[in-house]
Amino acid sequence: MREYELIVDKALGNGLSPELSIQFNAQVLYDCLGFRCGKAGLESYIEGSNTLPSALDMYYNWPFPQSIVGERYNFLIIRDSHQDHIYTFSDDASTVSLINSIPNDGTLMEVADFGEYAFMTNGYRMIYWNTVTETWNSVNALANIPMMRTVCNLNGQAVGGNIVSDWYDCDETYYV
Repeated sequence: MREYELIVDKALGNGLSPELSIQFNAQVLYDCLGFRCGKAGLESYIEGSNTLPSALDMYYNWPFPQSIVGERYNFLIIRDSHQDHIYTFSDDASTVSLINSIPNDGTLMEVADFGEYAFMTNGYRMIYWNTVTETWNSVNALANIPMMRTVCNLNGQAVGGNIVSDWYDCDETYYV
C-alpha cells in the first residue's frame, strides 16, 4: 500500500487561508494554534514576564488575562469564575487601576481606540471613556449605539459588527 507524503513548508510560509473553505492540496493553513504567522512564516510562542504589581490577583480562566495596549490607555481584562475585571495600567505597568467589574457573560473584550476616547465591548457590556465627566461608563446598550460583539477604529470611525441587540432590525450578520 502506498503512503502519501505531505510537505507543509509552503503552507507554513504562506500562513492562514484568507477564505473559510480550502481547496484540496492548497498550500495554506486552516488553523494555527499556539503560533502566530509572521513575515517569515510561523513564529513560536515567547513567554513574557509578568511586570504587573504582585498585589494584583491574577486568578483567571483561559483565554484570560487579556492585555490590550492602546494609544493612551492600556487595558488588562481578567476573568474569574464570576466576573470580568477591567483594569487600566501605566506604560511601565507599575500602576494598575480597576475601572469596572462586569458579569462574565460576554466574549473577549474588543477595543476601538481613538486616543483620548476609548470604547470597549464584549457582546454583553460596553465600556467607554466619557470625555465630559472624565469617567469610565458601563452600559448594556445606548439608543444610538447597539450592543455588538466586535468593534474597531477604521480611519477615525467606529465600526462594529455582530449586532446582538434589537436595533433597526440588525442581527449578527450586520455591521454598523
